[in-house]
Amino acid sequence: MPPAHGYTYPNVSDDPDQTDVLRNRLGLRRHSELHPEEYRRTSHRILEIRMGLGPSGLSMPTT
Repeated sequence: MPPAHGYTYPNVSDDPDQTDVLRNRLGLRRHSELHPEEYRRTSHRILEIRMGLGPSGLSMPTT
């Protein structure tokens, strides 16, 4: 069992924007900051994939 707040930042009791925010590489602790950044990065990645910039050199294991 993970420790308390193992996957989330500690809650700030008087601010719902800082409650149950998943730990992230950006260090953002507010939903209002994290959500737009997640959407921005996802949109950027989708464009890269559509342009053919997906993973390369990876082969699927054969069975």
